Amino acid sequence: MTKTVIFDFDGTLADSMQTLVGITNELAAEFGYRPITPQQINDWQKLTSRQILKRSGISLWQIPFLMRRLRLAFRQKTDEVKLFPEIVPMLYSLKLSGYKVGIISSNSVENISAVLRRHHVEHLFSFIDSSSVFGKGRAIRASLRANYIRREEAIYVGDEIRDIDAARKGNIPSIAVTWGFNHADTLRVHQPDYLINKPQEILQLLVS
Repeated sequence: MTKTVIFDFDGTLADSMQTLVGITNELAAEFGYRPITPQQINDWQKLTSRQILKRSGISLWQIPFLMRRLRLAFRQKTDEVKLFPEIVPMLYSLKLSGYKVGIISSNSVENISAVLRRHHVEHLFSFIDSSSVFGKGRAIRASLRANYIRREEAIYVGDEIRDIDAARKGNIPSIAVTWGFNHADTLRVHQPDYLINKPQEILQLLVS
């Protein structure tokens, strides 16, 4: 029985793709890759993170440095980041129904907290943890241990293929959402435990 719902942040709770794309393009010259075009975004929404990395021309060794710069730049733009519609009432309903709610994201804890505070929902989360781009599986296992959560009582909610993979590596089921980065058909191919189209469906799955 699920008692803890762990969310990804960008693309799952927060509608931050345009902000992240803008920052990524601002950093293009510094890191030696081409700015992302709207057509590329559409094409990349059908790919895994590693496939995107290969096509972008960004070297693996650059990723930690790029992520550090991206997080710092994001910190200056948290005021422009909104939560998706229906997210706030869904979170309140989960808490009122007795669920523990957390976040594991490759964004920074500081950035996530700033956005949540602005929307007056930070108090709803029992924990917020940050991971590397490809380290969410390890982060899930670490968070479960640190917060004394049994894996059979947890579920991970995300918008990308790597979120489905991370849940598998963390040995917990996954809910893939279709309002974020990866296309619904692409998510379906990677076989999440559940695929949903709107936040209310989380409540239908877990609370109803």
